[in-house]
Amino acid sequence: MVTVNLEGKTIELEQERFELLENINRASSISSACLHMGISYRTAVNWLKDIERKAGGKPVQSIRGGRNKGLTLLTELGHKLLEAYYSAQSIHRPGFIKSFIELRLSARNILTGHVKHVTEGDVISMVSVDLDGHQEVKSIITTDSLKRLKISPGDPVFIILKATETLLMKR
Repeated sequence: MVTVNLEGKTIELEQERFELLENINRASSISSACLHMGISYRTAVNWLKDIERKAGGKPVQSIRGGRNKGLTLLTELGHKLLEAYYSAQSIHRPGFIKSFIELRLSARNILTGHVKHVTEGDVISMVSVDLDGHQEVKSIITTDSLKRLKISPGDPVFIILKATETLLMKR
């Protein structure tokens, strides 16, 4: 059983329910998620009903027809549940989020730190981060992202570095 806090409400779900949401999010399909997890479609539907009952809303939305023969996508509630799950897992399993990031992105250079200073602009903002190794990194992000992520001084953050080029200079 995994306990998550969602907007002040405590929700307890079996880990498999969160894994179902994760697989639906990845595949945009309940059927594909079922195949990946080795469960029946009926089981998945029952789990989704359980999530809906406990969370107080639909975690997924199905879109029928079209060229792709329909899709199933996470609702805003489904995304919030998955985010709360990742957050809860990171507390109990050190390295969980870092491993998840490495799994989902092609980046392996992941640093941790705390936000030191934020300079907010109209369109872009600069975030200064103190690395745990006592160095400073600055990141330029959109102001929309800054607000969406609710980044402020003191927040713990991951810095994910991805470079197509690495320059060297002899000392």
